[in-house]
Amino acid sequence: MKKMIGVLLLAVVGVLWSVSSAHAKADVIIDDPCLFLNAAGDGLVPGEHSQFAITNNGQGVAKGTCKGTIDPPEDGRAVNFFPGYGGPFSDAACDVHGICETTFWHQVVSRSGQAILQCHCNPAAPEE
Repeated sequence: MKKMIGVLLLAVVGVLWSVSSAHAKADVIIDDPCLFLNAAGDGLVPGEHSQFAITNNGQGVAKGTCKGTIDPPEDGRAVNFFPGYGGPFSDAACDVHGICETTFWHQVVSRSGQAILQCHCNPAAPEE
């Protein structure tokens, strides 16, 4: 089974996306569950009170940002995860709400358990 972090794909009505737009735009989805790496980096957990934003820089690059709350790191220190971090999800792809998948992602978990996952991709070239 392919490892995937990012948004759980649910039926979300009203999310419109246009990669050909000449202007930057954003769609924000409140209370849309996101999957995060847990603070140890060895499992996936849903974020509480998640919100997900998709932005387009006007040049076709999409950035998916998910924020939520998970259990904090046991040692009380913030942690960073990125492709190749050395854990079981080092090769995981991030799904930007069905627009594109990417291995260009970064996740931070604060010492209080605030998680932010950002994924960057080009929907016109979904292999990135």
